[in-house]
Amino acid sequence: AQVRDNFIYTPLWEPALMTDENGIATVTVTMPDNLTRWRLDARAVTTDTAIGQNTMNITSTLPLIVRPTAPRFFILGDRAEVGAVINNQTNEEQTVSVYLDILGATVTEERTQTVIIPAGERARVVWMAEIDSLDGVDFVVYASSADFRDAAQPALLNADGVIPVYRYMAQDTVATSGVLDSEGTTTEAISIPQRYSDVQGDLTITVDASLAEIALASLTY
Repeated sequence: AQVRDNFIYTPLWEPALMTDENGIATVTVTMPDNLTRWRLDARAVTTDTAIGQNTMNITSTLPLIVRPTAPRFFILGDRAEVGAVINNQTNEEQTVSVYLDILGATVTEERTQTVIIPAGERARVVWMAEIDSLDGVDFVVYASSADFRDAAQPALLNADGVIPVYRYMAQDTVATSGVLDSEGTTTEAISIPQRYSDVQGDLTITVDASLAEIALASLTY
């Protein structure tokens, strides 16, 4: 199935459209991948300020609908549910095979699940995902029965097209000074508490000839 990932919440805004001599105007719009009911609102005004308006509803749907479910963001180390709600819009019971394709997280259980959905009903399918990367999470849920299929990404993605992953962090700055009276080496220990992970952290070491250089660098701020 073609993956639905183009979700737009105002597919058409036409502020000024001129009618022909019969008062008829035509506009063309390509519907996005949202499967929902749209409201079309049209308003008209003549040169002598006669005004009229009308509304109508337009429904875009499929026989089998995948609605992925996920939070707006994850925290590094989360063990969270990802999945989808599968809607059977037909008049017959459907045996649906649901497959999860995910990047940026680890799923140890079987990626394919099979559900039986009565006519006009829906079923929820979930997987447990372990968030072990800060690169973001991207996933697609595929659903297919004997006659119908659909696939979709979550609608709420950031500018990079992924669900962001954050981490708990606190910046800590430590300064130390000393003098080497003669040739040789000295060791400065950097101790990280065991309850913190050193996998996703950053360490910056700056060596200056004197404390005065540190003061000069701070003048920029």
